[in-house]
Amino acid sequence: MNTKKFYAGIGSRETPQDVLNSMQWIAGKLYEKWYTLRSGGAKGADEAFALGVEEAASGKSTNNYKIYLPWDGFNDHHHNPSKGYFDSSRASTWNEALELVNKYHPSPDKLSSFARKLMARNAYQVLSTTLKDPVDFVICWTKGGKLVGGTVQAMKIAMDFGVPIYNLANVEDIRKLNKEVMC
Repeated sequence: MNTKKFYAGIGSRETPQDVLNSMQWIAGKLYEKWYTLRSGGAKGADEAFALGVEEAASGKSTNNYKIYLPWDGFNDHHHNPSKGYFDSSRASTWNEALELVNKYHPSPDKLSSFARKLMARNAYQVLSTTLKDPVDFVICWTKGGKLVGGTVQAMKIAMDFGVPIYNLANVEDIRKLNKEVMC
């Protein structure tokens, strides 16, 4: 029997198409290695990772992703745990996740309610709804490989928990991912 292994597949909505294609391929390969994707249902990177899992599963009934939505109906996705979709605001730890926004976001007081929910859901991508079960690693893309954009919230949480991050905008991270995970 295989031990559960998790990774967060996240990144910018502005991820370049060639990187989205790579994310989709990586997700398929990780599916074959019995990894479960945690992501957030956003356009761009999140979508590419989920599509890669779906294509690799090709109709099998196994559920190898957990998509944490900031609210029901986000990007036309609805709470449906049997299909891997979770409305994060229904989790018993939702208020704790909202509090983590204050810890990890540089300007939490400037966030709209909408943005605060997006940031809170990022905690679940890295830590699950228990907020105590970190992923094995994070794969992402950020512009210039920097700590920029909404993805940073999840990256900071991962760093705080000692979770390796492979940013596909950095050549050295791609090498490490290939050597440490994909081999």
